[in-house]
Amino acid sequence: MRRFREYLALLGRAVEVTLIAILGGLVVLVTADTALWSLFEYSSPIVAEVQAILQIWFGFLAAAIGVRYGSHLSLNLLVSRLSQRARHSVGVFVHLVEAMFGLFFVIYGAQLVRTVSNTLPGLGIGASSQYVPACSAGVLIIIFSLEKTFSSAHQDSTDQEMGTGDD
Repeated sequence: MRRFREYLALLGRAVEVTLIAILGGLVVLVTADTALWSLFEYSSPIVAEVQAILQIWFGFLAAAIGVRYGSHLSLNLLVSRLSQRARHSVGVFVHLVEAMFGLFFVIYGAQLVRTVSNTLPGLGIGASSQYVPACSAGVLIIIFSLEKTFSSAHQDSTDQEMGTGDD
């Protein structure tokens, strides 16, 4: 189990590094495109398409890493008034809903990848490539949601063994 957690931590770190690289790439592309426009009144359609694809990847990967860190919006007014056991149950439920949301991304993202057949004119690649990030992020969301579900279940069983649970 410990090795599995190490792999998940490595996966999370890889996603973070990828997000940093994408953000850096976006800064360079936008700066270069702005300079080209300012100096030569020219803007490359290739740059615009690459920027769009990178922004899509960034958004979906950021959503996945947000699931890993629990950075989603939530209302704690009701949950904070519940017992420890009920809060745990709500937390597990939320993680399972997140996993279902990830599954939705995988299923419908894959459908879009299969059905979109036009080509991005500047890059000459299939427009379906714009939907691959949804599938990838969906898989990551499922993994990170299940990680949270099982780690909270493990924490709950450890608390019960040690007698530290407060029901």
